[in-house]
Amino acid sequence: MTDVVLMVTRDSASLGDSIDAPHEETVRMRRITQTDEFVHQLRVRYQLPAIQGSKHAWACILNSEEIAVFKQTKPSCVALVQELKFAEVNKVHFKYYSQGRPEISGANEALILQQLKERITTGFRRITGRG
Repeated sequence: MTDVVLMVTRDSASLGDSIDAPHEETVRMRRITQTDEFVHQLRVRYQLPAIQGSKHAWACILNSEEIAVFKQTKPSCVALVQELKFAEVNKVHFKYYSQGRPEISGANEALILQQLKERITTGFRRITGRG
């Protein structure tokens, strides 16, 4: 696997945190095309601020496309795309949600799975021409 260079930024998570904005860092890591593994490895290399509470969530945006959402307190994420696409210059931004995101609550798990299934089916039909 080849490496990919990422220009990583994140939202500020509090007023005091804004002093150091835009929290920019260059990260080099191996090219991973699976969304959940990519986000996990990136979180190991790019430190998000520790925030108390359980509703806080982050969205991971790669080259202007939201690819995953996750709670800071959980190691796993909800992947919003199947396979990642990289550019020559790759920008990652972590968007902060202080009140969480509905995609990552247990009550919406069935809905998320259905939406992912529909995305995969639609993509398969578009690629194969089967309607």
